[in-house]
Amino acid sequence: MKLILDTNTVLSALFKPESRAAAIVKLWREDAFEWVSCGQQLEELSRVLIRPKIIARIAGGAATAQAFVQQMHAGCTFHHLTLPYPAVCRDPKDDYLMALLTQARPMHLITGDKDLLVLKGKWPAILTATEFLDRL
Repeated sequence: MKLILDTNTVLSALFKPESRAAAIVKLWREDAFEWVSCGQQLEELSRVLIRPKIIARIAGGAATAQAFVQQMHAGCTFHHLTLPYPAVCRDPKDDYLMALLTQARPMHLITGDKDLLVLKGKWPAILTATEFLDRL
């Protein structure tokens, strides 16, 4: 099974090790599914994870964040997005995720981002962490 984990899902997992998001990341680390990502997401996550306010919320700080980015880089299946991709989201910074959803054809996009969750009516593949885990 192929999934996309939105950056906010990853951050939630890093902030709260007992969260539903962390349970999904744990499943990925156990090879229960294939995490499909792209260069845009790796770049976004790398950029976000160096912010002092973000680092302060992660147990283990910068070392944990850096290790996670390395793990993601080594363990994800990276899809090269065909450009340009259409403007679909309220937040244009999320459009790459919708392009990834249509181009890489994963089973689901796991997110807690309200700008993406409003698209669930048109895109039934979009699920929250709780919805995904409840379906397992």
